[in-house]
Amino acid sequence: FFDRLDVLEEGTREFQDARNTLIEMNMSLVRFAARRFRSRGDDMEDVVQVGTIGLIKAIDRFELSREVEFTTFAVPYIV
Repeated sequence: FFDRLDVLEEGTREFQDARNTLIEMNMSLVRFAARRFRSRGDDMEDVVQVGTIGLIKAIDRFELSREVEFTTFAVPYIV
């Protein structure tokens, strides 16, 4: 899907669909990272929301040319 994002024009329906699919595909990564903060007393839903914002930023900034795994790139944005 990152390949598709590179060739699609931002703001088009196809771009949004590909971006939304990437978000949905990586929500398990957000939930995994959020579990690390479970013992801090924060509401899990709030932690997941903040992590989702980080995921979206990571998706928007990720470049395939860097040859790094997306999960490695995204985790610092998520936490």
